[in-house]
Amino acid sequence: MNTGGASNPPFEEETCWGVDLREVPIDDILDAGINVSYLVDAYHAVMEASPGSSFWGSPDGDGRYWIDKLSGSSQLRLMIEDGATAEEIKESWQEDIKYFLEERRPYLLYEE
Repeated sequence: MNTGGASNPPFEEETCWGVDLREVPIDDILDAGINVSYLVDAYHAVMEASPGSSFWGSPDGDGRYWIDKLSGSSQLRLMIEDGATAEEIKESWQEDIKYFLEERRPYLLYEE
């Protein structure tokens, strides 16, 4: 479904960079799971092009950035800032994922 474009695009007439995923089948995207490489690559590209810029924007009144709210903690942001790769970031989640899968087991209505 085509919903058209924004009537007042905030970056009209400016070059914006991104990854065009229109040609990637949705099943491929879903099968791959969370792909933080887009975020890691964007962060490094911005920092290289404009050192010292504020990629994450400004923190809110509680000192949290938008990415911290979306990801649930500052861990993702700090790992990206420290130079972790997408693979290292996903690997850091594995123990928590195992714990979650074990904890949810008694509540499943059907066997896995």
